[in-house]
Amino acid sequence: MRRKQTDPREEKLLNQFIDSIGVENEPTVRIFRLEENGKRTRMGVVTLDVCDEESIQAQFGGGTFLVRTVRSNGTFGPSKVIGIEERRRF
Repeated sequence: MRRKQTDPREEKLLNQFIDSIGVENEPTVRIFRLEENGKRTRMGVVTLDVCDEESIQAQFGGGTFLVRTVRSNGTFGPSKVIGIEERRRF
């Protein structure tokens, strides 16, 4: 089934409205914990400048994580699965 063609004038008006509200999006990183049963749990969203393995470990502990980048336009960028050890307690 084909989609109906949208009116270009309507599309332009809708885009202008969306662009006029809110703040500009910035790229972010979504962090998911990968469970042993295959499920993933969304842990949080952080900005690129504060996302590294140490900060993930400090905020969410150890485990296996899916790190998904999200572009400023809302589409997904590169993703990676990482393993982080639990913090050692003295």
